[in-house]
Amino acid sequence: MTRQTDDRFKVQYSKADIPEYFKFAHNFTLCDSYFSEVAGPSTPNHFMLICADAPTINKPAHHYNPRAGDAYNIRSLPMQLERAGKTWANYGGYAFHFINELAGHKSNHTRDLFLHDARAGRLPSVSRLYGDGQPDLFFEHPKQNVTDGSNWTAEQVKAIVDGGLLSKTAVFVT
Repeated sequence: MTRQTDDRFKVQYSKADIPEYFKFAHNFTLCDSYFSEVAGPSTPNHFMLICADAPTINKPAHHYNPRAGDAYNIRSLPMQLERAGKTWANYGGYAFHFINELAGHKSNHTRDLFLHDARAGRLPSVSRLYGDGQPDLFFEHPKQNVTDGSNWTAEQVKAIVDGGLLSKTAVFVT
């Protein structure tokens, strides 16, 4: 992982920067040769995780606040889960609102509801939790505090443990 300090330099993140991620890497599987499907902005990669397709490689209109008419007609993995009788939830992921079959769906929640549901042991079959649902809050992008993001992620995983769900949960941090 690198941190861009200005337009000319990149710096490696250290254990002091992201201590919780180092703990995860030490105790669990680390896939450190991940290559994104789209080498560009985040939104197309969110589409790839949600739909295995990216209808755009640029930032869509109204990037973090989609409006009616901004969504795409593409099939999604969450709706395939639903058709298979499984439950799912989106906690704070803005890109869900750019997909017609997911925009406005009852399984879209705020990011903050995840802690409540996890601690109560009531997560659906598949949950997607996003730390970047609002600009400048827990982003781990250059010029923002990645330590806060690392700590926030650890708090979410702890909620899964506290809710008694760890033995039947797979956690992927991307």
